[in-house]
Amino acid sequence: MCFSAISSFSASIIIGGIGVSTVKKTTAKKDTFFASIPIIFAIQQICEGCIWLSFSNLSFAEFQTFFTYAFLFFAWSVWPALLPFSLYTMEENDQRKKLIYNLFIIGLGIGIGSVYTLYSGQPFAYISIFHIDYALASPQSNNAFVSMYEIFYVLCTLAPMFISTVKNMKVFGILNVMALCISYVFFTNSIPSTWCFFAAILSGCIYWIIVKAHSLSTKTVHI
Repeated sequence: MCFSAISSFSASIIIGGIGVSTVKKTTAKKDTFFASIPIIFAIQQICEGCIWLSFSNLSFAEFQTFFTYAFLFFAWSVWPALLPFSLYTMEENDQRKKLIYNLFIIGLGIGIGSVYTLYSGQPFAYISIFHIDYALASPQSNNAFVSMYEIFYVLCTLAPMFISTVKNMKVFGILNVMALCISYVFFTNSIPSTWCFFAAILSGCIYWIIVKAHSLSTKTVHI
């Protein structure tokens, strides 16, 4: 997480454990991608924990670049594609499924484009006060393009939660919007770090959503 290595590793253990329990609770293959999200967040938090260690431990210093790229790969490339895709596989309403699919295609494009940014931008991590910030050694010069990227990134990661008809998904979406707002207001320069941390914690709600979905499907079968 953005505050310390202990926070990152603690979050990864807790969220990883919830993720494993969530996958075990999953009875439908279509829910597998969504159920696996906490596990992926746990891996991402391990990466940032290792980045923290690289600042104070010489044994980790040589791996700082690797873990920086790994963390940002999840933040920039994986989430804008995986989040809409996971909800697309769960959605049963045809019209909403198409909307979410379109967002997935956009998110996939963002993810692929971000791979190029990682390659050409040479990102690096640094400590700012009590959190980790990320910057590009070769920053993008087109501010309009960056702004459009940010808008579509947020759209792809949050909008599917409000489009989805899965029970309690909108609540999950509202919590993530609140997390983004807190990150933007209080940690403007470290949004990738802080929002990913808050989102990782909130991914624990996925267990609740999956359990509720399983409960509803069980009741339907009995009826």
